[in-house]
Formats: sequence, structure tokens, C-alpha cells
Amino acid sequence: MAKLKLHRITCKKTDDPDETDAIYDVGLEDEPYILVNGKEVWTGRMSPGEVIDLSDIDPFPFRDSVKIELMERETGHGRNDDVLGEITVNESEVNMQKIVKEIQKGKAEYILEYYIVES
Repeated sequence: MAKLKLHRITCKKTDDPDETDAIYDVGLEDEPYILVNGKEVWTGRMSPGEVIDLSDIDPFPFRDSVKIELMERETGHGRNDDVLGEITVNESEVNMQKIVKEIQKGKAEYILEYYIVES
């Protein structure tokens, strides 16, 4: 058995910035959230260049593998949240150095850093 320990998330680019949004200073923030095996473990607001420390989130125990999903909350009638990316982490990655994964979909670019530790 192992534990997933989230370290930090970096926003390089948001999901849907465009020139009109930049002129009016709207739409430059995403509302990302992280699911671990379907359970929401973090939510926030992020702008390009922002880094958020996730180390205060309790480690998530798992056996064999665990799925991390980065989602982007969409507000408005009838809008579904966007899946920005998914990572499947295997127990075999235990005790490796910090793991850094880039997540890209559409215009969004994020970096997620985490560790896998023994349980």
C-alpha cells in the first residue's frame, strides 16, 4: 500500500483566455479543482503564473493505482465542467523523487507535483 502526497500546482495558462477577455480583464482566472479517485480534494482560483502549495492536503492511501483528475469548474446554465487532464499513478512509483507532470488540454497548461510514499 502507498500514499499519494500532493505537493503543488502551477498554472501556466488558463483554460480559455482570449484577446477580448484580456481587454476587459475577465476570463483570465480558472477555477480548477482536483479529484483523487473521484473525490474532490482541492479547489481554488488560479491565474497564469500562480503557484499553490498543496502540501497541507492529507495523503491519500491507495493500493495498486490511483487516478488524479484536474478539472475546471464552468459556471453558467447548462455548462459542464471541463476535464483538463488525468494522471494514473502506480504504487510502483513509491519513494521516487518528486514527480512532476504537465497537464495540457485546449489552451490550459498546468503543472502538478506530487510524491508517492510508503503507507
